[in-house]
Parts: sequence; structure tokens; C-alpha cells
Amino acid sequence: SAAWRASRAAEAATLEQIIPQASLGPLLANLVHGVECMHAQGRLGSASRGSLLCFMALVDLVLGGETQSNLSRSRDQAWHVSAPSFIHPLAEANVMVVMAKTLLADDTGDQSGSAYQVEHRKLELSRVAMTQTLCNFVHRLVGNCGSQMVHTKIILTLAVKANMAGLLWSSCLKTLDPSVLRERPGEVPPASTGPSEPFERWMPTIILFCETFVMSLNVLGDEGFYDRGLPVPIDEVYSGPEGRGSTSVLGLLKALLWPVLWHESQHSDLRRRFLEAGGRLLMLLHDRNGRRPFAPQDAFYASSLPRENFHLAAVAAIAHGAIEEMHVELSGADGLDCSDDESNTLDDARFELMEDDRRGESMDVDGVAVGPRRRTGMSRAMFRRVVDVLRYAYPLIPFLERVRVFQSIVTSERASIGASETTSGVLFGGMSRERFVNVHRGRVLEDAYEVLGQRKSSVDVKKRIRISFVNDFGEQEAGIDGGGMFKEFLESVIRESVSADKGLFMSTTDNKLYPAPTISLTREQLKLIEFVGMMVGKALWEGFLLDLPLASFFLKKIRGASSGVDDLPSLDPELAKNLSYLARNPDSVAEMGLTFSISTVQSPNSTADVELVPGGKSMPVTGANVAHFIHRVANFKLNEQIQTSCDAFLSGFYTIVPAAWVRSFNDSELQMLIGGAEGDSRLDLVDLQNHVICAGGYDEYQRTHGEHHPTIINLWSVLDGMTNAEQADFLRFVTSCPRPPILGFRHLQPPLTIQMVQSDDRLPTAATCINLLKLPAYGSRDVLRDKLLYAIKSHSGFDLS
Repeated sequence: SAAWRASRAAEAATLEQIIPQASLGPLLANLVHGVECMHAQGRLGSASRGSLLCFMALVDLVLGGETQSNLSRSRDQAWHVSAPSFIHPLAEANVMVVMAKTLLADDTGDQSGSAYQVEHRKLELSRVAMTQTLCNFVHRLVGNCGSQMVHTKIILTLAVKANMAGLLWSSCLKTLDPSVLRERPGEVPPASTGPSEPFERWMPTIILFCETFVMSLNVLGDEGFYDRGLPVPIDEVYSGPEGRGSTSVLGLLKALLWPVLWHESQHSDLRRRFLEAGGRLLMLLHDRNGRRPFAPQDAFYASSLPRENFHLAAVAAIAHGAIEEMHVELSGADGLDCSDDESNTLDDARFELMEDDRRGESMDVDGVAVGPRRRTGMSRAMFRRVVDVLRYAYPLIPFLERVRVFQSIVTSERASIGASETTSGVLFGGMSRERFVNVHRGRVLEDAYEVLGQRKSSVDVKKRIRISFVNDFGEQEAGIDGGGMFKEFLESVIRESVSADKGLFMSTTDNKLYPAPTISLTREQLKLIEFVGMMVGKALWEGFLLDLPLASFFLKKIRGASSGVDDLPSLDPELAKNLSYLARNPDSVAEMGLTFSISTVQSPNSTADVELVPGGKSMPVTGANVAHFIHRVANFKLNEQIQTSCDAFLSGFYTIVPAAWVRSFNDSELQMLIGGAEGDSRLDLVDLQNHVICAGGYDEYQRTHGEHHPTIINLWSVLDGMTNAEQADFLRFVTSCPRPPILGFRHLQPPLTIQMVQSDDRLPTAATCINLLKLPAYGSRDVLRDKLLYAIKSHSGFDLS
């Protein structure tokens, strides 16, 4: 009760009189021995035994401390002889649930008068002390369980049955001043117990908060988080700009994660566990925000990070040869996934809760020297910081900064490949660098696969590839590939591969693409999908943008995460809606006659029922197992039926772009990396003007008159008057992609060029392979506007010129 909690110190003093401190250890040890004897004699069940041991350990932690190691050894020995091994930690976790609800519950008594304020403050101090004790105990409990599965089930129990994250937040973390815990090397915190002591004391509490919050998000899904405000009300996850209102979950995570990641060179085991738990929560919230925004993007950014500093530190690490180790380190980054068994447990708990309610010097993307490579102590420190941030908490870094780091890594690698190519003078194992790869129009995909898809080494494909097109008459088309023809080649490969007649990809209801189900594909088709993945990676490697909208759940797979129930709407909104109805109405499920099987298309003219579990056709879906059914349906649709085809695509993609390089982006960010800046935003015409090239007479006019040609001036005026959609159509007309480069037109390859055409009775035309606009010198703005809009809306090219 609140009264007992408020007077806990007095109770402890009374207990000290009855049981002296020196006697507490032997007393608890005798009690443990008695419990074990009763259990051995069959007079005490396993669950009761575990609960009693849990209680005595908590008494020891609160009032004693001297017998802690002895009691821990007794409990550890008892667990090892028990079967199943997880029953006692789980029994203790259930005791934690009761304790958490009792100790951390809000006081609802009379809140008037100064006497209440004094007692309330005492109660808050008592509550914080008990909270830290409870969380320390859970920290020991989890540390002693010896199994990741047991760890998961303990955290699951606390998250689901006690809403531990919500209780910890409302009872103490919501009012915690992050500045008290923000120690940097050399700083003295405002506590008298020495450097880092306050943070160390709070860390088990913060770790438990983060772990149970993550578990709650996985169990509750989007519905619980957005609609029901669990485990923490969404307006307290983000409560507005920093400095206004009370502390938010995002504000607390940023304040604690950034100093540890950026200012501490060494991490203790406890702090690394905090980085794993806190970083995982931050990344999960960032994923949710990308799918359904609840906060502006800059709400995730480290407020103390000066612009460009992270990118420059990353460039320094790359320049000093840390890139190889960066691959290894980032490849070991923890994802946001859980095993299939854990997923089953989470979905069952979700239903239960519903029921309850380069060598040498090169330049990076911004012209910063990358190289020559060497090793220094400074580079090691930079390397460690950069890798830790990208591995544990990449949302702290602005998206454009992470894009710059990605492109700097690619620049360094391309420089290295270029050096080896110059040395060998060979392309594709004996083929001269000056030779062209011949592809026939109309069967670009097949020709490209025959020439490039058989290469064993990724270095071959990463090198510069020159393309020569062969027309329908078998003649080579005129032209020298300076990069533009290869861009056109890539666009043709992607366009052919996603066409319906190829059967390699399918589209969602909102026209987003993903690999076709494996059962409908031949071995040769799977090889083509792998090659398409390689070409998408090659486009990313070369900095070419592709008009390739991918489904969100598939983007998640590319960045190394698995798909779950919350991703189903991105594949089939209607199915997701129906399954949500089942979850909300478990009592009526049995009447529907459903079984653990699902109908799937095997060929254009046939369907078949597939069992979701062994014997699923004869296993009815009931209110008791509907959560498991929902999980199995989502898993089949999002994972099982497209597993092989997705693996084929990823195998090709990772040949060019390692998985570690794209793990520091969420789904929408990865789509932007592939296809450019998204959204219904206007073109940055100032940026476009600063990086466009005028040619064919427009450039000579500017040199002669010191200003742009009237047609160029009219063009900027016309573009400024266009709608957002018309601007996107213009960009697609010239570059084949409706979105600008993420980092601006400076990074458009080849640069956008406007060439003069003398005859003003012709329509504007474009060569998308080299981002070239052929624009006649029209006599007026109105004529230019009418002809340009007609051309871009008619999708005209050379044929209408």
C-alpha cells in the first residue's frame, strides 16, 4: 500500500530490532535450505519454490546485501537441477509483475495540503529506490538465466502482464533529468559518489525500460502503439521540440545514447547492454515513424552533433583504412528481428493482451580527400565512434549525413577497383577495357544476363562497363558510351524485368514491386531475379537513380530485417484488415470454419491449399489459437512463399552492395537511396540552375552576353509555374526518374544538360541516357510552356521531334 511504501524506512528499522543485520544472512540461508528440503520432499511445487526464492532474494537486496552472493549461488544450483530449466525464472518474473504493479502504481489518495506534498515527496523517493532495487534484481535474474529464450520470456512476461515499460516511465523516468546522467570523460557528475556513478545506478532501470518497451512494441503492433497509447502515450514518446514541456522517451534516449557512443572510447558490459537495448528501441521507433509518422525526422537527431562532423569523421576513418573492418563490424550489427519461435510467442502474447485489453588519394562526394590510406591512433578512435553509432543508433545521424557516408564508402571502393583495373588493363577476365558489351534492343535483359550474369567475381561487375546497342537489323548503333548508354542499359534491364510478361515481379495494390512467389518460378527465372538484384546494386554503386518503387516489406528484407504482421498492409491491405477483425473478435472465429491452411495461386490457371502448420487442413482456428493463425498467415505471405525469390534478389544485390552498407537506413530512406527524394515536394530550381550545363549555342550566348539566353530564362520561369506533378513529369522526361538526387543535382550523373535546337517548330526532346534536354529556342514563354507540357505529358521522345 502507499502507507507502507511511505514508511518503509521505519519498517526496516523495526525489522532491524527484531532481526539484527548480522543474523539476516544466516536466517535467509536457513530459509532457502528449508524451501529446498520441502521441494525435495514433494511438499512444495516448483512454481511456489521459485516464488519464495525470488521473494527472499528481494528481501536480501532491499534490507541486507551481505548474503547476496550466497543466495545467488543457492538459486543458481537449484535452477540447474530443475526441469524444465525456465520454470523458476518465469515464476520469479510473475512475482515481479505483482511487485511492479504494487510498488510503481500511481498514488490515488487525497492530494490536497502541504502534508500530502511532503509525504508524496517521501513516497517518490521511496518509489525510486524500490524501482532501482527491483530493476537490479531483474538484471541479476536475466543475467543468471543462461538462455536467450528464457531472457525473452522473462521480458515478455514483464512487458505484457505488468506493462513494465509504462510503469517505469510514469513512476520515475518521466521526471528524470537527463543532464544528471550525461557524463563525458573528464566531467564530474553532480553526485558525490564519483564519476559515472549516477548513470551506473540508473542503468539497470533504463535497460529494463528499453527491453520491455521493445517487447511491447513487438507484441502490441501498430494498433496498440498508435491507437491505444501503449506502453507509453504517444504524446510522451515525442512531446514537441526539446526544451518544451516534460521529458519525452525520444529526448531521454538521445540524451543518454549520444554521450556514450560519441564521447566514451571504451564500454563496459553493462553500458554495451544499454547501447543494445536503447539503440534497438530508438531504431524501432524510427522504423515506426517512417511507416506512420508521429514525430518530425529531426526529433531523432543528436542535438549536440554539429552539421557535417559525423560525415567528416567517417571520411577520416575510411581514409585511414578502416573500411574493411567497418564491413565486418557493421555486418555483426543487431537487427530488429526475432526467431520464428519467439515470433509465435509474441503473437500469442499479443492476443492474450487483446483479451486482457580506394588506394592513393581520391575524393568523397563533397570533395573531401579520401586517402592516402594509413593507420593512426586517431583513425582508430574515429573508426570506433562511427561504427558504434551506425551499429547501435543510426537514427541519431541525419539521413543526408548517412547518405554521404554511404557514398564516401562507395567512392573509396570504386577508387580501389579503378586502380586495379588500370594496373591490369583488363575487364571481365581478359576482355579489353575498350571493348563494348553488345546487347540487342528488345531482349536487353537476356543479353545482359548472358554477358554479365555469369561472372564469378563481383569486381568484374563493379568495374566500368561499356555498352553498345544492336538494333533490330543486327547493326551496332552509333555512339560512344561515356556513361549515358550504360544508364540507359540499366533502365532497360529494370523495365524489362518488371514487365508482367516476364513474371519475375508482382505488384501490390498501390503498384509497389516485390519478387514473385517462388512456386511460380523456374530455375532460370530465379537466376534472372538474382541478376536484377545485381543490377539494382550496380545502379546504387554508380549513383544512378531508378524509377523502381519497391514494396515496404521487401525493402525491409533488403536492409536485413524480417517482415511481420505489421508489414502485411504493405502487401495486402484487405487481408490485413480481415485478420485484424479476427484478432478483435476471437469469440466469433470458431463459427467461420477456418483451418490452418491458405489458398494460393500455383499457376495462372490453378490454385492449391497450403498448410500453414503440419496437419493444418484439419486444425480449426479458434479464439484460443487465432493469434498463432494470424502470425502464420502473415509469415506465409510475407516470408515463406517468396523466400527463395527474395534470397535470389538479395544474393545479387549484396554482390555489389554489402548488406552492412544499407542497414543504417529504414524502409523509406532505402527507397530514396534507390530512386531519389520522394514525396510531393517541389524541385529546388536554384540547385538545378547551379548545376545544369548549357550547350549547343546556349553556352556561347551566355559567354557573349554575360547572361542566360532568353529561352533558358523562360524555361526557369515555366518550371517555377508548374505544379509539383508537372515538375516530376519534366524530370522523368529528361532523366527517366521523377525524383531528384537525394543530395541535390550536383550528384546527378551524367549532369543535366540543355542543348539548343535551331528549329522552333519542333517539340522538345530528350535523351534520358545522358540526361539531355534538346530545347528549341522558342520566341516566347507561352510557346515554350505549351510545347514543353505537351511533350512531357505525351511522353514524347525522338519519335515526335
